[in-house]
Amino acid sequence: MEARTTIQERHGSESVGTAISVSTSVMVRGQFSRNFLYMASYHGAEARKREAEPGVTMLDGPHEACVVASILASVAFLEAVVNEWFQDTADGVGGRTSTLSDHTRKQMKQYWDLTGNGRRSDALLNYQMILLFAGKDALPKGQAPFQDAHLVIGLRNKLIHHKPEWLGDDPNDIERQLKSKFDPNPLAVGSGNPWWPWHCLGAPCAKWALDSVVALTERVSDDIGITPVYRSRIPKS
Repeated sequence: MEARTTIQERHGSESVGTAISVSTSVMVRGQFSRNFLYMASYHGAEARKREAEPGVTMLDGPHEACVVASILASVAFLEAVVNEWFQDTADGVGGRTSTLSDHTRKQMKQYWDLTGNGRRSDALLNYQMILLFAGKDALPKGQAPFQDAHLVIGLRNKLIHHKPEWLGDDPNDIERQLKSKFDPNPLAVGSGNPWWPWHCLGAPCAKWALDSVVALTERVSDDIGITPVYRSRIPKS
């Protein structure tokens, strides 16, 4: 950003304009977790609206786009929250983790450095580590909220690393893992299509995904005693 200032100098009866250029650098720091939370909630709500509209079928492109976008944004939110905590601590900017003890923040910084700013780690492990650094117990892997968040990440991975597969009456792994977690896609009710992806990818699935990742971030936030920056944007229902 550059600011330009003109100073008038007077020499006898004449005024001489002298231009002085002043360059300033302005740096800002974003917290994208709030944006991803809003995106997940917004697209989930749009999917519910499509499901309530007459004449919309399970092959509706906008509906499917909203459901998938909501799921992807939910996992992006999950990853962004813990990345922001560690990065703010490593950079020494305070932020939401400034209320943690010096010892906890020192361990967080060392861990973040060792993992290449988290590139050699993963989101769920990062949540477990911050709990341990704060002197709290890690979350049980076989229970909510950890287990459900793990399943949401698996669903996201299946979508973004899609590979064509033969589908039939026998349930595949994702059906066995997720079918009991949420109601089926209302647009697919009564159809003979396999559960994945037609009966899976609906607004109920998107809501479960968002609720699951928020449950994990809220649990860890409460356990370590910080107020996350995104909290004002948590959907009310």
